[in-house]
Amino acid sequence: MSRSVPPSVSEITKLIKNLTETQNPSPAIIKKEAKKVQKEWDLIGELRNFNYLPSPRKNVINGSGILLHTNLGRAPLGQKVIERISATLSGYVDLEIDLQTGERGERTHYLDELATSFIPHYKTAWVNNCAAAVLLALNTLKKATGLDRIIISRGELVEIGGGFRVPEIMEEAGLKLIEVGTTNKTRLSDYKDALKKNDAIIGKIHPSNFSMDGFTESVPVEELIPLASKFEVPLFFDAGTMTPEELRRLPDGVTCITMSTDKTLGATQGGLLLSPQKMQKKIFKNPLYRALRLDKISLTALEVAFEALAEKKERRTLPLFEMLHTPLSTLNERAQDILKLELKNFRIEASPCNASLGGGAQFENISSLGLRLIPNENSRFGPIRIIEGLRQGTPIILATVVQNYATINLLTVLPWQIESLKEALRNLDARIAYESSAN
Repeated sequence: MSRSVPPSVSEITKLIKNLTETQNPSPAIIKKEAKKVQKEWDLIGELRNFNYLPSPRKNVINGSGILLHTNLGRAPLGQKVIERISATLSGYVDLEIDLQTGERGERTHYLDELATSFIPHYKTAWVNNCAAAVLLALNTLKKATGLDRIIISRGELVEIGGGFRVPEIMEEAGLKLIEVGTTNKTRLSDYKDALKKNDAIIGKIHPSNFSMDGFTESVPVEELIPLASKFEVPLFFDAGTMTPEELRRLPDGVTCITMSTDKTLGATQGGLLLSPQKMQKKIFKNPLYRALRLDKISLTALEVAFEALAEKKERRTLPLFEMLHTPLSTLNERAQDILKLELKNFRIEASPCNASLGGGAQFENISSLGLRLIPNENSRFGPIRIIEGLRQGTPIILATVVQNYATINLLTVLPWQIESLKEALRNLDARIAYESSAN
């Protein structure tokens, strides 16, 4: 059988561009794929959909009701952060220079001062995520004390997003685990008995991405402080997330405290490591600190966030805190505006629902309002198909199924995205009409 002559790479490139118009991948990626298609032309038979090609990040309307959606970049940064980043970082910036002396400066000096005026007892270190903060803290504690074991409750051996397990991070820091208590019950006496047999770091992990109810017991970090002092061993506490008010009330006496900056501050992803000044100096000397430290973009975003947190009236300039304090009456006003849309292939109903903070931050329901998308009778578009259509449409919406209805949770739809949401619903209506007529 004779081989067909494939089109030129230039011709295939044009075809791929037409088939991936909404994806907008890089020309270099398209050309690479065109060469591959040309080489395999006889096997392909016809050009397929090329929407699988990698493409730049796209704006997504978050209708999931998860405020800190890990797959959607967690906390949106907000206009004040973007303006500061644009104004400050479009050129060079005094990242590590003291403009008074002309000598090398400290990149986190301003951020440290903002934080320590807000947080009593502790000094700060900033790294690129909470797992990095845990690794840095534990590795530094091991080096500083010579202790190579950590006591941890069996109920706190948690796994965080992406399959990362806290025990594995601890082991990577060079520590051996001493497990105490049971999955559902750990008492202060369990830690005390372990310390009588071993010199070890006391570890406390807040189980922030799950909850246990019923026959349970755990030891608050406040009760572990005198125990650590009595046995003269360090106390490590991974708090995960805290409210601004909880930050102000942190108890004195913990050796290292770690948390996520996006969950706690409503800012860019990062890790905050709190410790007394003596321990902070040892953290800064650890080679891991340089490897894990934040870049200028993240530092700038955190500066704006901490400025806002320090002034209570400014907190709602951060989208996370604005969403957390949006009243149902406001969501209802937005819903009534959207319900005015004239659609032919499905109808919209407003219905109470719940949102959650997400990001492994809390296991908590937040009152919200959802838009149910209900297809016409005999429609082939069930809830899963509608969600797929929204996810693959323009503008992009991430929705969920609630009580067997495709639902857009309005709490996580930012106010400036409402008009785009309407456009996406009109486009979905047209898509349903087109696919229904084609079938």
